[in-house]
Amino acid sequence: AAFAASFFVVERMRKPLPLVIGFGLLFAFILFWIYPITAIDVFAYVLQGRLEVFHHLNPLAAPASLAPQDPLLPFIGEWKDTPSPYGPIWAAIATTVVRLGFTGTINGTLVFKLLALVTYAACILLLVWGTDRNAKAILLFAWNPLVLLQGPAHAHNDLLMITVATLALVLWDKRRWWWAAVVALMIAALIKLPALLLGPLLLAAVLRDEASWRRRALIFGGAAGLALVTALIAYIPYWPPTESLA
Repeated sequence: AAFAASFFVVERMRKPLPLVIGFGLLFAFILFWIYPITAIDVFAYVLQGRLEVFHHLNPLAAPASLAPQDPLLPFIGEWKDTPSPYGPIWAAIATTVVRLGFTGTINGTLVFKLLALVTYAACILLLVWGTDRNAKAILLFAWNPLVLLQGPAHAHNDLLMITVATLALVLWDKRRWWWAAVVALMIAALIKLPALLLGPLLLAAVLRDEASWRRRALIFGGAAGLALVTALIAYIPYWPPTESLA
């Protein structure tokens, strides 16, 4: 109710943008410190990095139960029998966090929460650019209870996926850089697969903007090639992709 009421307040303010951004960051900073009360995913992120660094397993193909002595195993519940459902870019991020020494339930969790906090702020900046400083549009994201709870509070990697996908859409909308938009959207999908659902919509918008069918065919082929190359590069550390895609 308070979230809905905030739209009416913002609509009546002369310069609401600093208030929207400032309080959004304040809400996120407060939620940064809470225990992830309704999600265990952040512990799974740390454990997936540990699987690769300490147990020399491919987290995209091997379930955590193959490392039965790992102290984080009890924290991930039923997910111990399932390989990582995420993409290779997220696996590389999780592994990097562990390689940097953030390997435990506290310091590892706080680093992933910090990543979510930075991602949240970056998405606000993207929306400032993409919406031409539309305060209500930014409020829809920045003060959204779902975004705040699942992002800075629980550190879900969906927030990073959404932010990179937003970058793709803004690059197309503001610069008409279809090639950069395709690569960015593919990176988002290689973090977590649902971003790929935006692919046909982005491609339709790009092709509709072209005047000739020859140009459309060239762009379609170029987009497919860029997406494939981006995916193959991302899967190099987890080769062959056929195992990791399972």
